[in-house]
Amino acid sequence: MLTICTEEAQAAVSICKFPPRLGASKLVIGKRSLTAGVPHFGYKPTSPAETMTQLDASGSCVVLMIKTADSIENLDAIATVPGVDMLLIGANDLSLELGIQEKWDDPLFKDTLNRVAEACKNSGIVMGLAGLYTRPDICEDAINRLGIRYILGNLDTALIAAVAKTNVAALRALQR
Repeated sequence: MLTICTEEAQAAVSICKFPPRLGASKLVIGKRSLTAGVPHFGYKPTSPAETMTQLDASGSCVVLMIKTADSIENLDAIATVPGVDMLLIGANDLSLELGIQEKWDDPLFKDTLNRVAEACKNSGIVMGLAGLYTRPDICEDAINRLGIRYILGNLDTALIAAVAKTNVAALRALQR
């Protein structure tokens, strides 16, 4: 999801989280509908209060992509929207938007990583990183220095293509 303002972040939370209720450890303003017999509880009858509390805590995850200059400008406000679980940097789109396409060592890109990490740390949410599949050095730094807890390791299409290539080679090797 492309997030450039707190209203869009709140809309994402609204879709994924349940309405506010008494007894919740953290007030989350959501509008998700409640259903009975969900797989999280083995399809057993579960009280609405327990269902909402458990699913808000571990059955849904609001991940907002940070990939525009506007989202960087509104970073702290977006990160503090109740119910947001992760800010995920879309590195390729973000570098393009910032005018430094694929210049991963550019000080502006590095500063942006630091700013997102700080906003996530201050808000107690997870920071994620996507798009740097050929730069394990940056991923290593992000994990060990910035505390990133989620890295998209590659695109599904690239993984499928790699396995398909191996499979084709194996099949061709069968022919004499």
